[in-house]
Amino acid sequence: GGPVFPLLFIGGGLGAVLHLAVDDVPLALAVTAMMAAVPAAVIPVPLGLAMFVVLLSGIGATESTPIFVAAVISMMASKAIEAKLPKPPPASSPPTGDG
Repeated sequence: GGPVFPLLFIGGGLGAVLHLAVDDVPLALAVTAMMAAVPAAVIPVPLGLAMFVVLLSGIGATESTPIFVAAVISMMASKAIEAKLPKPPPASSPPTGDG
């Protein structure tokens, strides 16, 4: 599973919390959208992750559009935030000991 499955579980948990915080968001939509969005913020393959979540959850094709949108927006937002962060200075090469 590597990093993908823990991120799926974190997304599912955050989706359940989102549903509890905002009652107008259906539980199935919140959980599946967050299951795709959280890993897509870390791993830049949003459409593959969204398809995996759709197939894993059994959501129908007509209800899957918000899941794909959530994954793509999550990846785009994480890339935009990453671009705004200051870049670390390049690592200097270790001394060679030729002195």
